[in-house]
Amino acid sequence: MKQYEAVIETLKRLGGAATLGQLNQEVMQITECTWKTKTPFASIRRIVQDRPEIYRIKPGLWALESHRQQLEANGMIVETSHNRNSKAVEEFNHSYYQGLLLQIGNMEHFQTYVPSQDKNKRFLQTPLAELNSLQSQMPAYSYEALVHRSSTVDVIWFSDFGLDESLLLPAAFYEIEHSTDIQNSLLKFNDLRGFNAKMFIVADAKREEEFRKKMSFSAFHALKKKTVWPFLTMRDLSKSMRTKWLCGMYMLTSKIKSTMKEYVFYTTEGTTLSPNQMEVENCQILSFERAENVESAWFSFQQNFAVEKHGFSLNKVLCREIGE
Repeated sequence: MKQYEAVIETLKRLGGAATLGQLNQEVMQITECTWKTKTPFASIRRIVQDRPEIYRIKPGLWALESHRQQLEANGMIVETSHNRNSKAVEEFNHSYYQGLLLQIGNMEHFQTYVPSQDKNKRFLQTPLAELNSLQSQMPAYSYEALVHRSSTVDVIWFSDFGLDESLLLPAAFYEIEHSTDIQNSLLKFNDLRGFNAKMFIVADAKREEEFRKKMSFSAFHALKKKTVWPFLTMRDLSKSMRTKWLCGMYMLTSKIKSTMKEYVFYTTEGTTLSPNQMEVENCQILSFERAENVESAWFSFQQNFAVEKHGFSLNKVLCREIGE
């Protein structure tokens, strides 16, 4: 079986559509295909971009042309300038990004939550209820009024912070904004600002200026004092299930990260510039990755760093666990 045929077969097995991360994981299960290249993930990315049998629904999400009609009937619609503000596209975007956040939270060993009214919505072929580790049961982590206020937040990550598994506290709140007023989410976060949890607005990059203007209102003065307050674009969220950007944002506690190890990826290729602009031959650090083992670290590195695009050779990249 040829490599492009393996990718197409994987998409069929996944219901006709899949994220690039899903393809990278599942295509290797097809034993009839041999990937002799040292950069199989780059090959998969090239295949989905070049093959006429495959089309892009949104950044990081690919589908089969043969399944287009069925997928569109199920709400998986390519967003265009004409339908961008339609109810169908808005609902698809909302549940899609909820699903991404749930998957990432589960992979990072958080307990994940979506509101009960969203549990029957779908992330591709999977109901959000199946990705929601808390089964939409909100932990009674504080006063009833505050728990109720947070119950409609689009996605929440909870953690026991290494203290007591029965005591869950919010670690991160996410509100996904398509066309609704960002100010409504900010008001909700303002009421919850007393918790030591990160808060994220997920929206199209075009809305970042609107976000910043709303944050400048005096009503949100106390909210601005939070140590981390990023605006997370939908494109950034779509880039990878294990994107380095996201992993670096959640500086929670050392106990939360105790099961993860730090790895550094470096190469002897190329040169660097000294402060006086002289070329220096030394090692170049390419990336830092957090993973449970070296195999997972290599997987994450190849997902997050375009080695060939930057002119480096993968077979000359070295990896070392920090602290070993």
